[in-house]
Amino acid sequence: MPDLSIIIPTYNRKDQLVKLIASILISDFPKENYEIIIIDDCSTDNTPEYIRKRFIDIANLFIYTKPENKRKSNSVNLGWHKAKGQFLFFIDDDTEIAPDTISQLYADSQNLGADHLLCPLMLYYDQPQKIWFAGLKLNFWTTTGKFIYKNKQLADVIPDRIETDAIITAFFVNKKIFDTIGGFNEKLFPFQFEELDFCVRAKTAGYKHFVITSAKLWHDHQTGNFINNPWRLYLEVKNRIISAKLWSQNRPQIIISHIFALLIPISYLILKSSLFRDHYIACIKAVINGVCTGQTIAKNITPYYKRNFNDLKKEIC
Repeated sequence: MPDLSIIIPTYNRKDQLVKLIASILISDFPKENYEIIIIDDCSTDNTPEYIRKRFIDIANLFIYTKPENKRKSNSVNLGWHKAKGQFLFFIDDDTEIAPDTISQLYADSQNLGADHLLCPLMLYYDQPQKIWFAGLKLNFWTTTGKFIYKNKQLADVIPDRIETDAIITAFFVNKKIFDTIGGFNEKLFPFQFEELDFCVRAKTAGYKHFVITSAKLWHDHQTGNFINNPWRLYLEVKNRIISAKLWSQNRPQIIISHIFALLIPISYLILKSSLFRDHYIACIKAVINGVCTGQTIAKNITPYYKRNFNDLKKEIC
């Protein structure tokens, strides 16, 4: 029985996925102690067959293909239910890890205890000494967040552990946290804001989050991608409005955060008109639809601070 389940949601990124799997296989963490679970979200690039052929001799690699595309939250939850390990390491398919990343995260999980979510320090793929993510500070009043140490050099950093309000892209967690608070919210956040929402719920339930700076990951991140993609822009706007209500911790915050959630889409359109001209009309429509849908959903939801987690767990997936 593996102690750790490494879960990789994927969609149409078979070449990047190969690089990630290869980086896992040269890890110094014992192979007999982990399994690799690939959750393929109906890729159209032949991902499952391609990966099976490339890694035909890897007995602890399992691929599950979903019958229909249900987005990332559903993939994460399926991986959670398929996992046999006591610990779960979720990681996006456009990343690579250092050989000691898993062992560093595993060691810190033992030292800190089960009530923590951990993630590696994340660096730019094309600038491997430059920091992309070393933690995040969320502002529930303005619905914004600030990356800690972003764009600083690796040599400038840092403490061994950095407390963060949320984790994105890769996180290491004791499976009991999922079992306690439930998985990702498939209904409200099938994609976009899904990791943040899980972390907000976990923190509300008393779990702490840390970036482990000795564990490193390189992320092939595309800046401004959602602004050029009408579907992603729609989700960004809609989910910001929903989260403004859901994550608020009192009535005044609900009102103020909602105002910010409506103003920020305007800044997206200004930014798009000056820097990102692709699909401009479609993106304007996406913003309008996102506002309308987000408003409708937000009217009918109750903030987490007013909810019972046992009841909530039954609803989210």
